[in-house]
Amino acid sequence: MYLAWCEWIAKQERQKSIFLNEVMNLHSSLIITFEKACVDYSRYEAFLRNIYAM
Repeated sequence: MYLAWCEWIAKQERQKSIFLNEVMNLHSSLIITFEKACVDYSRYEAFLRNIYAM
């Protein structure tokens, strides 16, 4: 009984760590996407400024 309980807890911990790993991967990819979007927006803004300056 005790062994089964320990195995169950170990399984839960493994699933939790897999889940947290997925969350962290998603989080880092969102940050990368956000940074790229900021760079793209600043380029777009500079492009618009050049057009309005003409």
